[in-house]
Amino acid sequence: MEVDLGQLKDNFRKVRSFVGKDIGIISVVKCDGYGLGLVPVSQTLYKAGSEKIGVSTSSEAVKIKKENKNIPVVTLYPPLKWEIPTLIQANAEITVDDIKDIEAIRKISHNNKIYPPRKIHVMVDTGMNRYGIPPQEAVDFIKSATKIPQIKIEGIFSHFSTATRSDKFAVSQFAIFMEVIKRLAENGIEIPTIHIANSAAVMSFPDTINPRIFRNIMPSARLFIRPGGILYGLYGDLNKKTELKMNPVLRRVVSHIAHIAEIEAGEIVGYGRRWVSQEETQIATVPVGFGDDGYLIRTTEPAPLDKEPTQVLIHGKRCKIVGLVASSGFGVDLEGIHAKKGDEVVLIGKDGNEEITLDEITDRNSLISMQLLTLLGARMERVYVH
Repeated sequence: MEVDLGQLKDNFRKVRSFVGKDIGIISVVKCDGYGLGLVPVSQTLYKAGSEKIGVSTSSEAVKIKKENKNIPVVTLYPPLKWEIPTLIQANAEITVDDIKDIEAIRKISHNNKIYPPRKIHVMVDTGMNRYGIPPQEAVDFIKSATKIPQIKIEGIFSHFSTATRSDKFAVSQFAIFMEVIKRLAENGIEIPTIHIANSAAVMSFPDTINPRIFRNIMPSARLFIRPGGILYGLYGDLNKKTELKMNPVLRRVVSHIAHIAEIEAGEIVGYGRRWVSQEETQIATVPVGFGDDGYLIRTTEPAPLDKEPTQVLIHGKRCKIVGLVASSGFGVDLEGIHAKKGDEVVLIGKDGNEEITLDEITDRNSLISMQLLTLLGARMERVYVH
């Protein structure tokens, strides 16, 4: 797997230019940096100018802090009880949505004489019903938290289920969130950081990245955004509809031919006898599968809407995958291509004038780009280029 950190930096700069310098950026690197490597991705984005780095878990926060303790790391989901001491020790900014989390942070910080106060971000549930404090309870919750000396309320945020200006539910979520901000301001509560825009909102919901809308209510607050997928060149469909043109950070995924078999018409390939050759041909075995490498795709059975089977590139030509992808390998019909053991096989990326994109594979297999990218990245060896 070839990962282009130079392209990652370029994508970040495009986002920065698009939203302007007044808006802060929390670059999201969850799922091991979207499968591209947590530490290299985090360090690249921080050096490029990201004010904060957003993660999912305490282990991700600790891993980043271990490499560079100066990187401000925000956990974007409320912690489990036993994760709180670790996050406090790492000096991560902690998302909370429960008074018990507040009390745990207070108690641990007090007992261990930890100073300065630990920063928290309050998550408000505006309708996704996954995490977050109910909006009608948010003001009282924050009022209580401001009285605790071991805590500093650094931010308030919410998360969209869908995030386009034309989506009524997204508009409703945004209105609920802004009402909470308004009620906080009416109660004399100022919070330094406000964030609600994810990748989709950055590209298609302009109000969520308009600082004036927020400053009219809470003048001292700084608006932040939380780009994730767009930094890595995902969200292909939305990408085409905006001026924010991003390129994939995943440059190529390659393997090699491990074996070539000569087969006759009527012979099968792979488990379950799902594919039967209609003629004499050569079958190349590629040592990549769903177990060791996360290559979780549909093959012999047609993808939805009768789309073509997934393909790979060999010698710059497209070849169909045949039979089922197993845990550690799959077959490819060479269809007359003169290849030999050890030759390169391109699963994603360019080879000559041909290219197979991540979007092409996920479209053919009813997957989301992030799903396949994180599955691949968790298992494959990574090579970084700049």
